[in-house]
Amino acid sequence: MMIKALIPKQTIKLLGFILVAFSLTTTGCFSEQIKEPDLQSKLFNKQWNIQTLNQKLETEKMFISFNKENKEIKEIKTIKISGFSGCNRFFGSVVVSATIPDNTMQFSPLAGTRKMCSKTMSFERKILSKLSTITSYNIEVKSTIETLYLYQDNTEVFSFTVKK
Repeated sequence: MMIKALIPKQTIKLLGFILVAFSLTTTGCFSEQIKEPDLQSKLFNKQWNIQTLNQKLETEKMFISFNKENKEIKEIKTIKISGFSGCNRFFGSVVVSATIPDNTMQFSPLAGTRKMCSKTMSFERKILSKLSTITSYNIEVKSTIETLYLYQDNTEVFSFTVKK
């Protein structure tokens, strides 16, 4: 009779252990997803100022802003962008992967104003041409400065910063 009483208790303990382990595992998974920084959300509502082009310090003025997303299909988001390329303003959209490990990014053809600025026209053409080659991005946060890196394949093309 003692053996019969222990079997159900052991089974209950085992089931209890399994349920606790499952709930902790499930909760841990959801917590990690919530705690994992969403790189896309860090893009929005900021004016990213150019720092480097092809890993060389850039003295020309240029910035880009990623505006609120306007379309999402599964793991792909299309985001409206606008910016300043030294003389003219530009706008368009960029498609980014919604999955953090991918960090893919592809600019659509950009439109813009057409002021004539002889000093900055070659810079503007270079900037707009380079944006069309971007394939991925990453964001680093160090104390009060966030840095956005744009890559063509695995080669850094641009870096932009914004102060928090």
